[in-house]
Amino acid sequence: MGMQSRPIATVVIPTHDHGPTLRWSVRSALAQTVTDLEVFIIGDGVPESGRRVIEELCAGDDRVRFFDHPKAGSRGETLRHQALAEARGTIVCYLSDDDLWLNDHVETIKSLLSTADFVSGFPVFRDTDGSLGGWIVDLCVPFYRQRILAGDNRIPLSCGAHTMTLYRRLPYGWRQTPPGTHTDLYMWQQILAMPELNTMTARQPTAMVFPSRTRFHLSPEQRAAELEGWWITMQKPDFRERLLSEVHSWNSRECVRLEVTGFRAAADAGVLSSLLQAERELVNDLKKQLNEGAGYADFLEREIAARGAYRQLLAGEIAARDDRIAGLAVELEQIRRSALWRAKNRLSGSWAAALGVRAARLLAGPDRRHGD
Repeated sequence: MGMQSRPIATVVIPTHDHGPTLRWSVRSALAQTVTDLEVFIIGDGVPESGRRVIEELCAGDDRVRFFDHPKAGSRGETLRHQALAEARGTIVCYLSDDDLWLNDHVETIKSLLSTADFVSGFPVFRDTDGSLGGWIVDLCVPFYRQRILAGDNRIPLSCGAHTMTLYRRLPYGWRQTPPGTHTDLYMWQQILAMPELNTMTARQPTAMVFPSRTRFHLSPEQRAAELEGWWITMQKPDFRERLLSEVHSWNSRECVRLEVTGFRAAADAGVLSSLLQAERELVNDLKKQLNEGAGYADFLEREIAARGAYRQLLAGEIAARDDRIAGLAVELEQIRRSALWRAKNRLSGSWAAALGVRAARLLAGPDRRHGD
C-alpha cells in the first residue's frame, strides 16, 4: 500500500544486530489500524544477515525505509536525530527491534497526542516463562515525572511517543548518552525538563516488551521464535480480553505489594523516628556535658593560673631568702676574719683553762687543801 503525501506517524526502529527479531517487530508496526505511517529502520552497523532481513521488509512494503550507517558511538543516538530531520509524520512513535505492538498502538498514541506533547503507552513486559509484569507510571502525576527525571526509567522505548513539534523545540534531540545511563531514559529526561509540557499515559496496554536483560542466554533465532509465538497469540480474537485480565491481576498484586511495602515503610519510619529521637537526646546530653565540661575547664584554667601565680610568689620569696642567707654568710666570714673575733677566741681559751684548775682544786677536798 502506498504512502499518503504526509503520514500521520513516523515510526522509529533503531537496530544493530537483531535481524531475526526485527522481522516481527516491523510486522507489528505495519499491521496498525492507522495505515498512513512511515517506518524508519535506523541501522547502526547492521551485519549482513540483518541487512538481508531489512531489504526484504523494504521490498514488501514501501512505507519502510532503511537508514544504513556504520556503527556509531554508543547506541547510534545521533543517527536517530539525523533520520528525524527527514520525518514527515506529525507524531513520532518508537519501537524496539525486539518488541511487539498491538494493532491499535499508534491509534491510541495519536489520540493522546492530540492534546499532549509527550505520552507513554501502558508499559507491560513478558518474562521468559510467559508471565506478565509491568511498570507503574502516570505522566499526569508530577511524582512519576520527577522519578524519571531522578533516573528511575519507567517508560520503555516501545511505549514512548511525542509530537514532531515538541521534538523541534528540544535543545538537542537524540544525542550520545553518557555511560551508565539508559538511552531512552536520557531522552525522556530531556523531554520532561522542557517548560510548558503536556504529558499523558495510556490506560490500557498496546505494546509488549521483551526485556533483553533476561534473555542474554537466548540466541537471536530463539528470541525470534519467541516473538513469532506471541505474534500468533496476539491475532486470536480473545487475546485482548485475556491480556486485560492478566493486567488486572498483576495490577491487583502490585497494589497489595505496594500497600504492604507502605506499611513496612511506615513501621520502619516509626523505628527510625524513635532512633532519631534517641540520637537527638544523646546529642543534647553530650552538648550539656560539653557545656558543663567547658565551665569546669574554665574553673581549672583559673585554678591553674592562680597556682602558677602562687608558685611565682614562693619562688620570689625563696630567692629573697637565699639572697639574705648569702649575705649573712659573707658577713659571718668577714667577722671571723676580724682581729676582734681572733682576740675573743684567745680570751675564751685562757678563761676555760683557769676555770679547769680551780675546779680541780675544789674536787680535792679540805684535807688536801691543808696538807702543807
